[in-house]
Amino acid sequence: MKNKNIFVLSLILSFPMLAHALEFEEDTIFLMATTQAECQALGGIFTEWESETYCTKKDELAAFSDVNRSHAHAEAIAYVKGEGIVSGYEDGTFRPDQTINRVELLKILIEAEYRQTPECRRAFPYTDTMPEAWYQRYVQVGSCLDIVGGYPDATFKPSQAVSIPEASKMISESFQFENNASTDIWYEGYIRNLAYRGAIPTTIEALTSDLTRGQMAEIIYRLKTGRTTLATHTLTSLKAGTVARTPIQFEAEAEVETEVDIDTALESLLQELSDEGFVNFE
Repeated sequence: MKNKNIFVLSLILSFPMLAHALEFEEDTIFLMATTQAECQALGGIFTEWESETYCTKKDELAAFSDVNRSHAHAEAIAYVKGEGIVSGYEDGTFRPDQTINRVELLKILIEAEYRQTPECRRAFPYTDTMPEAWYQRYVQVGSCLDIVGGYPDATFKPSQAVSIPEASKMISESFQFENNASTDIWYEGYIRNLAYRGAIPTTIEALTSDLTRGQMAEIIYRLKTGRTTLATHTLTSLKAGTVARTPIQFEAEAEVETEVDIDTALESLLQELSDEGFVNFE
């Protein structure tokens, strides 16, 4: 009898999962996936338990007291938190609707794209940055990489909120997108870059708006994960403050505009040839 009890105890110790039900941490979320491949594609952990399967991952939003799953940028905030790109504040908040300033955005972009920051010995004598400030390394590296620069009065304005045009330049330069500008307006090429990739969240109200922390997370999330099917602003919608379009709609509109431009150009050419006597419309 004694030997039998020892055998049963050994069996329980060898297979501890048999002694109790499967348990999950409080900050676990369950994903809709039925196979290991589907689960891994969603960034989850696949678990088989008796006749059941589970796809789970840690709920990164549980760390923030001011962000829940109903927030417009919840998924993006969870992503940048999980990837170690952005953390919250010491009081446990993320402050998604708070505007982000120049050095905050610069730090996040460099952390997201340049884990091994290059050496830079160029001098940038900004009159309003302090050598001992926490952001000085990011200002130095960002300036070397031409992600951002100073102003004509030799200031950097580290605490100034970042406007949408300025943010589009910093983000495009960080991700090394080619600036295919078609006008002399300096920011239009950068905004088109982000719109083409479906990366401008529709929570942005206008071209003149300042970028918020939640919107920043959304842009980085879309660019890093390739989520190009979500509704995005275009340069036109930002200027007009109108309803944004999805990238597919945007491309369709662009094709129509191109056709109209070609027809207009052809008509203009034919008229010019007619005026010169090369073509007779009669």
